[in-house]
Amino acid sequence: MPETSAPSNGFSFVHRRARYDAAIYWNQTFIYLAYFSFLPIFTVWFTTQEHFSDTVAGTLFTLYIVVGSTTRTLLAPVLNGLPASLVLFCSSILAAGGVLLFMLRGNLAASVAGVVIAGTGLYINSLAAKVAISEKADTRSGQSFKGFSLLYVVMNIGAVAGPVVGVALFRRSGNELILFLALAYVVAAVLSGLVTSTSRNDIRHGEVGNSEFGRFRSYLAGLLHPLRSRRLLELLVLNFGVWFAYIQLFTVLPIVLERRHQFVDSGVLFSLSAILAIVFQLLMTGFFSARLNKHMDVTVLVAITCLVAAFAIAFLITAFVYLVFVVLIFTFGEALIMPCLDELTSRIAPRSMRSSYFGLVGVSKALGQGLGGLVGVAALSTLPISDLGKAWAVGLVSSTLVLVFFIFRRGDITKKEIDHA
Repeated sequence: MPETSAPSNGFSFVHRRARYDAAIYWNQTFIYLAYFSFLPIFTVWFTTQEHFSDTVAGTLFTLYIVVGSTTRTLLAPVLNGLPASLVLFCSSILAAGGVLLFMLRGNLAASVAGVVIAGTGLYINSLAAKVAISEKADTRSGQSFKGFSLLYVVMNIGAVAGPVVGVALFRRSGNELILFLALAYVVAAVLSGLVTSTSRNDIRHGEVGNSEFGRFRSYLAGLLHPLRSRRLLELLVLNFGVWFAYIQLFTVLPIVLERRHQFVDSGVLFSLSAILAIVFQLLMTGFFSARLNKHMDVTVLVAITCLVAAFAIAFLITAFVYLVFVVLIFTFGEALIMPCLDELTSRIAPRSMRSSYFGLVGVSKALGQGLGGLVGVAALSTLPISDLGKAWAVGLVSSTLVLVFFIFRRGDITKKEIDHA
């Protein structure tokens, strides 16, 4: 009878939807656990284990970020026509294969191949998860902000243990670290198989995933059309600047602390930042998501101001103990700005082109991370390391420029209008 069959079907879809969400979040937990185990020691690994110069290590980091993000964007129109389980599984396996190449010590060709393969796998994985979250949410009511905040909570849960585990394995044996990374990515691939609990009919009809993009007649038109949007271009500039400043924490600070024989302290700081991010996002998600539609510009302004303030304090006060307060302020801004950037992207992107929009935002993030890491390491190599403040100079200048840019362009970036497809 209709009265009984409808609730049953609805409950069935909700149940599948819950399992689908859980599979994505568990996959991302192990992906980020491995990612953050290696990221804080990326440059140190290639300078100490592979015996490359600081410049080569910085270049490999740029390659790791930029190539993976660019490949992800170019493949976005093709990936949208594939089941989410297949994309998440294959990308996780790619990441595992890439890091295993790092075991060929001192081989530059193997290192280049490894960073390209691993970077491509990780960024394709991130795109698949983020678009799925955007598709399930009602962006006009602020629900996507909650979904993205939960994604960052999951990311930070993986990041809490990551740096500590990575440093511990790095000190014990380089091979143990690499094998741990590969195993974590394989586990993520296995967990992604749970996504198949969602039926193919749900995916085809757009209730889950983003298959509508495949209906575009022209691949190039679908790939390049978003660049006609002035609002997206402004968002790309903002996103680039935020990540350029943010990445200084992960590329420059570990080298400074390692040279001052305080390398273990970087793991403590990164774990503290992740724990605080979880707390802040869980406490603030409900409050800010209910007000984003009216006060998005204020939320982003507060977030960027916190980043500037954190860099300024770290630059002026070099004692290690004060870095705890720096991390507190920095993480509050981070907890706000990260889901806000995804929310802004989801707001302006037409439903049928979300992969392209998120892909291009991912490219600007990768360019910001890659160039930020390269500039930060290069600046560090030319400046005498007489105090810890030198490590924060690039972050302070770049975050200040981002704040000025947003103040002048905040109206266009944050207004509530979906771009025309």
